[in-house]
Amino acid sequence: MYVLVFLAPMMHWQFQLASFSSVLNKYPDILTFFAPMVDVWAVMVLVAYGIFLLRAWAHGDTIHIRMPGIGIYGLFLGSALVSLFHVFPWEVVSSLKYIIRFPLFVYIGYVALGVNILTTKALLHRAMNVFLFSVTLGAFMGLASLFFHVWGLAGLMRAVPFGIFGWAPFGDQHIFLAELFVVTIPMAMYLGVVAERATVRHVYFGLACIHVLVCLLTFSRAGWLTVFVQTIVFLIIMRKKIPWKKVIHTYVWWVIAVLIPFGVYMFHFLGTKVVSMSDAARLTLTDISWYLFRHSPFIGQGVGTFVDRVSEIQFFVYEFGTPIDAHSILDKVAAEQGILGIVAFALFVYWLLWQLYTRAMNTAYSREAQYISMMSLFVVGGTLFFQLFSTQYYSAKVWVPIMFAFAQLILYKGDAVSYTTSNFFQKKRKSIETKI
Repeated sequence: MYVLVFLAPMMHWQFQLASFSSVLNKYPDILTFFAPMVDVWAVMVLVAYGIFLLRAWAHGDTIHIRMPGIGIYGLFLGSALVSLFHVFPWEVVSSLKYIIRFPLFVYIGYVALGVNILTTKALLHRAMNVFLFSVTLGAFMGLASLFFHVWGLAGLMRAVPFGIFGWAPFGDQHIFLAELFVVTIPMAMYLGVVAERATVRHVYFGLACIHVLVCLLTFSRAGWLTVFVQTIVFLIIMRKKIPWKKVIHTYVWWVIAVLIPFGVYMFHFLGTKVVSMSDAARLTLTDISWYLFRHSPFIGQGVGTFVDRVSEIQFFVYEFGTPIDAHSILDKVAAEQGILGIVAFALFVYWLLWQLYTRAMNTAYSREAQYISMMSLFVVGGTLFFQLFSTQYYSAKVWVPIMFAFAQLILYKGDAVSYTTSNFFQKKRKSIETKI
């Protein structure tokens, strides 16, 4: 499981059967298979866990498989199946494969698998540390890209991942790093807060600062906007507990002074041709999504068909080249699954965020339970908000953080009972002492 978590940020490390062409030359049909290494590893872990369960069952042990939120997420899967009524007959098989490969797999291969393996708080914290370490490698790669001048345009530079001898596990675009930092910044802050030793606490806070810095240096508009929204939401939630006078006099002016150079640089960056072309492509994809949605508003065009529909629009191919997927999870679901899919997924997201928020604000729970729920609220909210501007919605880098959120909801569920019970006895003892 730790290997799976480590590989989750490295979505562009691909496993390709074409690399074994000398061995599989008798089976040319399967040589075209390729998938992210993390997905292949997840399948292997699923098989291993299945064998483990079968052995336990054979020995007479009781089998209990946790599948948190499956009822409400099942509505989303159901909307995907309903959308098949609108696909062409020759697309039914490919759409079914798409459902299994993406929306179903991310739940079974990451959420369900993770919560059934990470069954203690210690295991969960180690897994989060592994994820944080993996993303930190990407952060240092982004910093190194500035010194190596990997990306440059009109005298401007940005932090990007890059390949080493043809191996590029983090991809080659700035957005692939930025979408990781919106997860690891609150994660590093949480791990620092709950750390027992001051030295360790400073290390985590230092990592959080590095991830903020590299996120800014990617000059990803989605990254900047997500971090800004996360910060505003945090300030709103904690408004009654923040010593505003001290914060304003001590920190705000320093933050503004640091951000001004980044803001000026970003202003110049937004005027470049590469940004205007990116905006044009995204707006065109949104227009296409809206067009497809209007022609089948209730059940959509059919799951997994967006790229095929874009390929049929000659204007897009002529202007922007190879057809690509929707640059927003909202556009994707609206076009492919219609209102039914949007409502089902919105219910799932709302239900999960509400569970996290109520746990974080419930003083009956221990401080650690509240802190990790607060972290999970910003991790899940941040990664899903980012996917309003990205294409990685069915990937490990999105669903492994969601798995962390589900796992902590299960593992810290009993903290309220012990905390409330101890509170009850403390009040009783004080009452008795007063009477004596």
